[in-house]
Amino acid sequence: MANRDIEAAVEAEVPAPQAPQNAYLLQSRRAEQGPPIVLAELPQMESGLRNRNPTAPPSTVVAGEGTPEAGEAATDPSDNGIQPPNIPRFASLVRTGSKGLQTLITTGSWSTQSPDELKRQNEARGFDNLKYDRVDDFEKGYPQLAAFVDSNDTFANYRRFGRLSTRLLLHMQNDLNDLEKKLDALDKEYAQDERMKYMLRGFEISGGRDDKYKKLCADIQKKYIEYADVLLKDASIRALGKAPHRNHMANFAWMQNKKALYEEKRDFLNHPDDFVSISGHSGRRIEDFIQSWLDNRGPNFFIKRFLKTAEERRKTDNEYVDHYSKQRLAFLAILLQVVVVAALFLTPVFILFLVPTNRAVMAVTASVFVLAFTVVVSFMTEAKVQEVFFGTSAYAAVIIMFLGNINQSGPVQAA
Repeated sequence: MANRDIEAAVEAEVPAPQAPQNAYLLQSRRAEQGPPIVLAELPQMESGLRNRNPTAPPSTVVAGEGTPEAGEAATDPSDNGIQPPNIPRFASLVRTGSKGLQTLITTGSWSTQSPDELKRQNEARGFDNLKYDRVDDFEKGYPQLAAFVDSNDTFANYRRFGRLSTRLLLHMQNDLNDLEKKLDALDKEYAQDERMKYMLRGFEISGGRDDKYKKLCADIQKKYIEYADVLLKDASIRALGKAPHRNHMANFAWMQNKKALYEEKRDFLNHPDDFVSISGHSGRRIEDFIQSWLDNRGPNFFIKRFLKTAEERRKTDNEYVDHYSKQRLAFLAILLQVVVVAALFLTPVFILFLVPTNRAVMAVTASVFVLAFTVVVSFMTEAKVQEVFFGTSAYAAVIIMFLGNINQSGPVQAA
């Protein structure tokens, strides 16, 4: 009897099993709340944090449907910190970048604006008041020739007149040599005179007997000053360096085409070995090499268009006269040097690592690339002998270290 009472009490305390909350919502809320509410019809919040994509079409979600699909559709991705990618903006950036790169290659400028837009923009900023010299705007003759030579450092070449300066130096050298002989003879004459020999030791001689000596010294001083002045100026002009052949030929070709001066006045260009460049070409071997290579390319070659900025283009309408931007030419030279150096380092590594070879071939490969590195460094950098030696030693050490690693990592084919 007691056992039955205990079991009845336990059964009374145990709650009856209930349906899950979703099931309750699905069954009971439909009856209590009436027809479903469409979330798209609710007023939109103006928060800048939640309303991240206001242009997206609203998704219609029915509340009260306790299905997983409805729960996932009603969930905001930003609640979990995951932001949807802004695909239209990224695509716009890609299109803008590709268009700018295409414009840079074809026109030499990053700007994607049309000429009319650039003109209106320059007028609004007052840039249209700036004046730039154009070679074609000057009168034919010395005015146009001066504008052309001044338009680019490549054309700044002038005759040294080395033969004339050398002849002047030779004449003055002989004059000084004769004066030197006269002075030596006068010294011997005074040394034999009992009174004048004291003058040679610094004593003052009265009576005007030393006038001949003073006049000779004055003539020597005057002639020597003239000689030294010409000598130093000739040395400074020689130090400018000979004008590169392509620079002189650029001046010669322009003069022949334009006929800025009549024939007798332009024959000074017929002495290419006597020209010096006042712009300086030390350390510009790569730039000169690039320009020489571009001389054989047409006016619409894409590298030429890249090297010509708007400022360089406005200097002349002649498409066969090239004015290159110094900054872009230097950038291209640096890029070429980096590519060459990287190739010299990576090519032997790839060959030795990927191609199975014997020890003899490995030694020959390493020697060839070390020699090539020495030649390239000497050409590109104009380095001194000791600098080339140190650089080659470092490069050879890298190659030898790599060869040692290859020998340790696996067997090498026998010769």
